[in-house]
Formats: sequence, structure tokens, C-alpha cells
Amino acid sequence: MTAPTRGLGEHGRVAPYDAFVSYSHRRDRALAEALQSALQDFARPWYRPRALRIFRDASDLTAAPGLWSAIEQALEKSDWFVLMASPDSARSQWCRREVAWWMANRSPERFLIALTDGQIAWGADDFDWAETDAVPPTLAGFFAEEPLWVDMRSVPPERVVAEFAAPMHGRDKDSLTGEHLARRSRIRRAVRSVIAGLSILLVVAVTSAVVALDQRRTAEKRQAEAEAQTRIALSRQLSSQAEAARDSDPRTALRMGIASIAVRPGAEAETALTRTLLGSRYAGSLDGHPTQVESAVFSADGDLLVTADARELDEDGKAPAVRIWDLHDRDRPTLLSAFHPAYRTWAVAISPDSGLLAVAVPAGDIQLWDIRQPSRPVTVGEPMDGPPSDIRAMTFSPDGKTIAAAGYDDNTVRLWDVARPARPRERAVLRTDGASALAFRPDGRVLAVGGSAGTTHLWDVASSGRPVRLPSSMTVGSRDSSSWVRSVAFAPDGRTLALTASDAGYVGEMSLWNVADPRRPRRAGPPVSSGGAAEQAAFGPDGRTLAAAVADAGSSDFRVRLWSVADPVHPLPLGAPLPHRYGADLLARSPDGDTLVIGNADGGVTLWRLTDRGSPRLRSTLRRPDVAQAAAFVPDGRLLTAAADGMLTVWSDEAKPLTALAASADPRTMAVSPDGRKFAVGGGTADAGIVAVGSVDSPARPVAANTGQQNIVDDLAFSPDGRTVAAGSWDGTVQLMNVTNAASPSTIGRLRPGGDDAPPENVRAVAFAPDGKTLAVGSDRVLRLWDPAGQRPIGEPVELDGEAGAVAYSPDGRTLVAAAGNTVRLWDVASGTALGSGALHDSTVRDVAFGPDSRLLATTTSAGQVRLWDLFDRADPRQLGDPRAVGGPSWFVTFSPDGSRLAAGGGPAVYIWDLTELRTLLSDPLASACGLVGTGWTRQEWNRYVSGVPFRDTCPL
Repeated sequence: MTAPTRGLGEHGRVAPYDAFVSYSHRRDRALAEALQSALQDFARPWYRPRALRIFRDASDLTAAPGLWSAIEQALEKSDWFVLMASPDSARSQWCRREVAWWMANRSPERFLIALTDGQIAWGADDFDWAETDAVPPTLAGFFAEEPLWVDMRSVPPERVVAEFAAPMHGRDKDSLTGEHLARRSRIRRAVRSVIAGLSILLVVAVTSAVVALDQRRTAEKRQAEAEAQTRIALSRQLSSQAEAARDSDPRTALRMGIASIAVRPGAEAETALTRTLLGSRYAGSLDGHPTQVESAVFSADGDLLVTADARELDEDGKAPAVRIWDLHDRDRPTLLSAFHPAYRTWAVAISPDSGLLAVAVPAGDIQLWDIRQPSRPVTVGEPMDGPPSDIRAMTFSPDGKTIAAAGYDDNTVRLWDVARPARPRERAVLRTDGASALAFRPDGRVLAVGGSAGTTHLWDVASSGRPVRLPSSMTVGSRDSSSWVRSVAFAPDGRTLALTASDAGYVGEMSLWNVADPRRPRRAGPPVSSGGAAEQAAFGPDGRTLAAAVADAGSSDFRVRLWSVADPVHPLPLGAPLPHRYGADLLARSPDGDTLVIGNADGGVTLWRLTDRGSPRLRSTLRRPDVAQAAAFVPDGRLLTAAADGMLTVWSDEAKPLTALAASADPRTMAVSPDGRKFAVGGGTADAGIVAVGSVDSPARPVAANTGQQNIVDDLAFSPDGRTVAAGSWDGTVQLMNVTNAASPSTIGRLRPGGDDAPPENVRAVAFAPDGKTLAVGSDRVLRLWDPAGQRPIGEPVELDGEAGAVAYSPDGRTLVAAAGNTVRLWDVASGTALGSGALHDSTVRDVAFGPDSRLLATTTSAGQVRLWDLFDRADPRQLGDPRAVGGPSWFVTFSPDGSRLAAGGGPAVYIWDLTELRTLLSDPLASACGLVGTGWTRQEWNRYVSGVPFRDTCPL
């Protein structure tokens, strides 16, 4: 079959387009696109891209300067005109212009109409314009006879296409449609054959792809495993390096621990960082001073710290700086302001009311600054004209009305009256044998002045007249002229004076002096330290501890030591020196005695703690005439205690008893119901056990009930629903009591852990699991589990290391702990397996308690030692800090409902510790560590320590 000749226009020229489609963009864009596609594909041989080339402006126009000229060129090159007729196209100015062009330049025989909407009606020799609204009126008179038009709304799509394709191809409609169908059938058969062949190839390809994909996944899995192992190894290495560097370089150690988490987040790295935090007394760095800081001073409340460097003007003329820091949060110091009083600053002092700052500058001048708004300090008055030499020591009197300043080279101490800071006046000039250290006695009546040859003099400055030097002097260390007094410090009661002195070879001593009679001071005892230099001694707020920096003879590396000076005649070292060495001065000790400020040789200062981080802080001590043997917190924070005299006491947070009432004979144990509404106290005599049940809202009227047990009730526990109390007695039984109505408790069952036929075992510990389905019972050397509902044992007994002292379930129900003898063991409740080998104590463990978050465990012993344990890794509990001592055997320990306090009994007192800092640290060690170090590693530091793991910001803001 020979294909017809196409592409010749009506005048025999080549036409690039077989047809031009004119349509309304608003209504018929989609239909025009569909018609174009169908005409181009109808009866298309498989080897041709299209059967016809149809122009549609949206698909064929390119960017051109004139839109109509481009359309006109397309009309010029088109063989047929197809109008998609509708009222919208009839009104369209573009459709009208296109129709008008065709009417002026082409024949009506090549004008086809596709009706998409509206009406077309033909009259005798033209459109019936009364009925017709789908074609523009400009077509009037164009057709000599009715033109070809197809209603696309009622004719099947394939027929519409055939109607228009046939004249464009120059073929009759039936033969063209038959050819189209035949071609489509052949194509389908060919496609099926190809598909069959391709299916075989596809199976082969898919199989190969599956194999390749599996191999790829295996490779990716191995790569991921290798990367994971690399991260594990790097994280552990960093944690290990952090632990090793903790004492020598704690800031680097913390940053390594932080990076360990960044490399591999998770429990292992967090636990390691927590241990580094808890084991380090580093409390932060204050950066910004370019050279060594010469002086620092705390405000009286400890919330402000002022630091000053003593450098001279640098090449750029930049002056040294005095900086004021906010220390409300000691772990996150904040710089409030910095100013430049002169080209060198030798000493600073803050008035007792924290409103006035004195700054000693060269040539003995002193500037006063108003720091009531520490972020904006302002000068006060004119500088005071001091001694002709530099001032190296300066201090305010306790009443804030006097400033004493020591001239380093002119052997004078000047006193200024600053009661009116804007108009200070010189009050007196004291002549001394050198002046290197100053301190007022706490009452302000005596001034101690330390100077050369290790000598210190006391001055009576109380009288309104001229100050008088008292007759006796004190000498420490060598009397050689090269030996200078480094510090003088009065104890808070003013009766003891600590003096330190050393020479240029770092040889010296520290001594305590009894100055109760300042006219006749006498040495309290032998030197506190000898053979080494001592710097800046400072008493704690209670006067019972003394901190100082001490170096071995001939060494410039100092360590901080702490002494107990409760007995000044026999001072005792408290533990080993802090492990951190430094090569600069100990500058200040905070008023609360917990923080030391130490200057760094290369600028800035470092803060160190004297107490362990997170260490529980004693909050209050509740005292009674008799021994407190049991206690429990209630939801509102009050504490109930039961004493050996049978009295129950309700305490407020101010350590004052609210009420005292009889509870039971010799009370041994106490518990509060989970809903906080009821409490129970157990005790009794060797003949009868007693449980008293009361309402927390009205604790003055507990109801005591004889349990029917034949010996003392030693432990009791509420069920989770608060309706049942289990009371364990020395007669070998556990009594189950219904306490739904606290006013009328009743017995509902009795368990005999050792069995009816065996000798009775003393039941000393009971605890309900959080789901209430299990009751743990410790009796003699055995731990048993019971079903309290069915009153039958669960599983086999567990042998303990000694006589059971206490049992407890963690609030999350995952862990069971039992104390026996001097050992505490943990079990995983789900599997029943033991966790670890057990924590050893130095004496019998009397009680255990979980914190409300199940993370902390507290234990207490017959020797009066209370310990806290971190159970982040339950298989390896870690003790947090040193044991806390109480004043006698401790019988109980308990957490407050919110976990912020811990109470333990010792002798006739109950000690309550604040756990806020510890809980904050444990909940987010990363935030705590970042707060201390300020910033994490830079990219360069990361690349130095970490290889194979992309950089990650370790302390993002």
C-alpha cells in the first residue's frame, strides 16, 4: 500500500504543519492538548514519531518579540484549520483574529469545526445566527455549503479523531480507521512477543539485580557495622583518656567526655562523662585576661567575683582590665562588665554591702566604683592619693566605712574613711616593717598587718584617735628579710589567726595563732605545714576548715590542701590535696567556703570546688530527745518520724516539730501510702506486734491495732493501691491487713515464709512490687517472693550473704534490692538474674531506698554512714562521693516524693540533705559539662583527637 502524499498545501507548497488548532485557553486547553496528541498518533507507523504535525500555540510557540506575528507565521505554514468551537472561543479576540486570517488567506474547504460547548445551527445558505453561539460572527458568508463539524460532546473520541484525520491524510475515513486498527493489532502482537522475550531477560536481570542488591546491602551492612565499631572504639578511647586526664587537666577531660558522646551517643558515654563530672572538682574558667591575674575578691554574698590583671600597656596601648562576674550559678559564670581603670591594677576590694569596689592602681592611688549595677559600674569621686609605692594588699573594714591599703615599698598602711564615698578622707598612716598582707578582725576593732621577715603585727583601730600597734608580734617561717608574710586570715569568731610566709626559694610555713587577747597572741600549736611555701590561707564560714595552697620546698607548683581546725591546737589534714597543680596564686575563697579562685600563669582564672560535685548538701538537722528509728515523707514535703520513746513527730522544712504524739510501743518502721493519704507505724514488744494506722491530714489520731503477731513488727509496706499493709514480725510471719478505712484496720491473711513446720525466721524486711502482684520478704538469711493475693510462694528462695536488713523495689519495677549483712545486692525483676557482685559496706546495712526516678539508691548502716549510688548501669553501681556521716547508728533512709531531699536517722537526730545539684547533673550530664567548659572542640581539635568520624559541634548553643 502506497502512502498518500501529505504536507503539500492547497497551492502545492510544503506545509510544516498539517493543521492549526484554534481554541479558548480558559475553557478548552485540556481538550485541545488531547486532540493534538490523538491526531498526531492516529494511524501512525511505528517508525515515525508522529502521523501528523499539529500546531497548538501552548506547545509550539517559542519566545518571540511579537506574539501575533508568531501565530501568523504558524497559520501561514498550516494546511488545515481546526476551530474548537464554544461560546468562549467565539468571544475570544485571539480566536477571532485567527479565524479572520484564515478567511482572508485560505479556502473554507480546509476549515474544520469541533464543537465543545454551545450551539451550531445551519440555515439555508449560512449559519442560523439566531441559534448559533459557538462560532464567531465573522464567519458569516464564508461557507457556500454546510462545513464539516463534529460535536465532541456526543461522538466517541476515536470517531472524532477519524473525522478530522481522514481529510488531513487525504484518505477516506473507513480505510484510515481500518489501517489504524490493523497497525494497533500488529503492534500489540509485536509488543506481546517483545514482552515475552523481555520477561525472560527481566527474570535474568531481576535475579542479577536481587543478587547485586543483596551484595550491596551486605556490603553496606558490613560498612555500617565497621563504622559502628569504629565509633564504639573511639568513644571508649576518648572516655578512657578523659578519665586519665581528669586530675591533671580537668577541662580537657570534660571536653573529651563531651566528644565521646558526640562520636557515639548512648548510655555508655553518658555514664563515663557522669563519672568524670562527679570525680572532678573543676568548677569552670574565667577567660579574657591576657596576662596573669594578680587579684580577685568575692562579694559578701558570693554572687559576684571581681578579677584584675596587672599587665602594663601593650603595644596597642590597651589597658589592663578589671572584670566583674556573675556567679549565681557557679558552674556557669557570666561576665557582667569589664573596664580599664589604669595601665596596671594591683589589688581590688569589695565593700561588705557589695555596693562599692575599690581598685588600687600604680603610685598608690585608689579609685572607687559604684557597682550596685555591676553590669554598668561608674566611678565615685576623685581617686584617693595613696602611698608613693604600689598597693599590693587592700581590704574594707567589716562595717564598710574604712579601707586599709598597704604600700609595698614604703612600709606604710593607710586607712581611709569612705563612709561618704564621694568625699573620702585619709584617716591614719601606720608605719610598719613592710606591708604585704592585711585583714580586719570580724568585729573591725583589730587590723593584722603582715610584712617582711615573716612578721605580723596587730593594730588597735577601734578608737576614734590614732591607731595603736599592740606590743606583741607574731613570726612564722624564717626571720630572713627575704621571707614575706603571704596572707593573714581571721577565723569567723576572731579568736584564731592563720598566717603564711615563704621566701623566694618557696620555703616557708603556715601557723595558727590564738589572738583572743590581741595584746598577747600565742601560737596555737606546731606549724600546720613546714618545708614548703603556703599561699593565701582562708577559713571556711564555720571556722572549722582552713584551705591554703602549699608547695614542696623549691617548687613553684602548688596544690590546695584542706585542714580541719576545729581544734586549732591539733589541725588535721582533710583527705589528700586536691589533685590539680597550678603555677600561680590562690586568690580568693568564696564566702560559703566551697569555691577557690586560682590565677593561671597565662591569664584568666580557674575555679575549683572543695566539695565533690553533686555532693549532697546538708539542709537541716531535726533533733529530738530520743533516738529516731523510722521516718517517711508525705507529699507536701513534711517529714514524719517515730522515736524510741513511742512518739511520732511531724516536722516542717524549717526543722521545727509541728506536733508530737504517741504512736506505738518502740516503733521500728514507718511507711506512707502511695497516694499520700495514710501512714502506718510498726513496732510493739517481744510479746505482741503493733501497727498504728493514721491519716496524713490528721496525724494526731493514729489507730493502733494488735496484729496478732507474737513479736515486734520490724518492717511494713503499703500495697500500690494503698488498701493493704504487709507487716513483717520477728515471730516469723507477715500479716496482711486491710487499711482501706484507716480508722478500723483488719487482718486479711498471714504468711509464714519459713513454712508451718520449720522454726520461725525473723522477718525483717518486706516490700511490694509496683504492680502489687509480688511481695518480697527478707527473713534471716533468705529472700523469698510471695503472691499476696493467693498467699503462696513464687519460685525458689534466694540465699543471702547475711541476715536480711532491708528490701525494696525500684519505682519502675525493674530492680529488686536486698541488704544483708554488709552487702547490698540487686536483681533484674524481669529475668530474676543477679546484677553484679554486690556493693560492700563497712558495717551492717540497716536500710535501703530508691529515688523516685529509680536512678539513685541510698543505703545506711549501723555505723552511721549514708551512701548514695548511681544505678545508671545497674550491673555496676557507682558510689557518688564520700559517705555522709550521721551522729550515731542510722536506722532508716528515705527520699522525698520529688527526689530533691534525702533523710536519714542517726542518734537523736534526722539529717536532711539537698540533692538538687546531683539530680540536675545526672539528668543531663552533657549540659552540665558544656556549662563548665563553655565551648566544645573546634574542628581542628576534633581532627586532632578523632579520625574517621565527621566533625560534630560538641557543645552547640
